Amino acid sequence: RESLIASTGEWSGHKVWPAAFALVDHLHRTRGRSLQGLRVVELGCGLPLVAAVLAALGAEVCATDHPDALPHVRASLSANGFGAVVEGLHPHAQGRLRLRALAWGAAEADGIAELCNFSAPVDVVVGADLVYHAFPLDQLRDTVVSMLRGQGATAVFALQARRFPMVAALQEPQRVAGFLRSLAAQDDGWELRADKPDLDAAPNAEGLVIASIAPPGARPVAQAPARHADKAELGWQPVRYRREDLTTVHGAG
Repeated sequence: RESLIASTGEWSGHKVWPAAFALVDHLHRTRGRSLQGLRVVELGCGLPLVAAVLAALGAEVCATDHPDALPHVRASLSANGFGAVVEGLHPHAQGRLRLRALAWGAAEADGIAELCNFSAPVDVVVGADLVYHAFPLDQLRDTVVSMLRGQGATAVFALQARRFPMVAALQEPQRVAGFLRSLAAQDDGWELRADKPDLDAAPNAEGLVIASIAPPGARPVAQAPARHADKAELGWQPVRYRREDLTTVHGAG
């Protein structure tokens, strides 16, 4: 039962998918200490591993998901911090992480900095495994376009076509490509770069794309404020997580 649910993606928000690990690895390698102090919004956070790791690396992170999914996301957090899914997050890092409900759509993306209680516009929007065959791509595109234009931000997404069920295997490569083309085709000239991880280094990354998107006038991330704090101040320590949360899915246990 658990294997079937995991392979079909029937419970997408209850699993940490390979795209999340690829996104964290990419941001850590390419941004490093420049993540410190950046204001980051994660779309469709699900089990909030990406948000937790970025907060541990010094970013101010606002993890968002659909209002209907938020109770599940909150349930993955213990009463005094992270415990059910992600453990070991230092109190300093916990203080840099907030959780907000966000339905996708241009109107909902307005005022995202205020929703997240940021003191300035968002620097980076991130997301992993957002293009799934049941997800509303038009609303996702409208959210990304509105958020990047309104905030002067850039985006980094890790997108991977799933191989199960068969309908996803047939449709998702085209959906991923179509979503990225819709961003690159904005009439004011957006910049989009797509990279593919080394399959030898990431054996579960088949079909995975790391897409970096920037609208005209986006603030270069290198110019965002970066605090070169020491490990004690940032609260760096090992973070533990559970790969799957089956307890609230279809009565699995």
